[in-house]
Amino acid sequence: MGLYTSSYKKCSDLITFMKESGYSQITKSECTYAGVYSMMAGIESMQTDFDDALENIKTAYSLCKNESNNTIKVHVLMVYSLALYGCGDIAGIKKMINEADNILKQNIVFPTTMAMYIGMKGLMLIEQNELEKANHFFKENKLECDKKYLIQMNMDIVLMLYY
Repeated sequence: MGLYTSSYKKCSDLITFMKESGYSQITKSECTYAGVYSMMAGIESMQTDFDDALENIKTAYSLCKNESNNTIKVHVLMVYSLALYGCGDIAGIKKMINEADNILKQNIVFPTTMAMYIGMKGLMLIEQNELEKANHFFKENKLECDKKYLIQMNMDIVLMLYY
């Protein structure tokens, strides 16, 4: 947990520094800060601080939704899904996954981001008891796994992204 605390503190310190230096508007208008807010939201989600996670991921989402970097968009959508999962908002997760589906129809993203997407979409299909769709989705992506494995895989991917 020490590295998460350190990572979170560095992100928080950067935002604080920018605000204290008179540049707080930049942190709310530049896409480059989407990764900072997304990292904070991911760590907050793992610490079950879903209110703060949702606040930060909403900021990240608004920063990147109109940008051309599809990897960061899908990454933010998956961290958003993780925070929504912690809140039990299945409809919200479906919305985020559908948005990622639309991006991924015509775009390629980094493998770690794709793995987050596969894990979250697969988990949601299983949660919704759509086992045939889940099995088909996994086979399309050359995977076969169960719900317990999916949850662990998602957490492992999130952990890997913050080291």
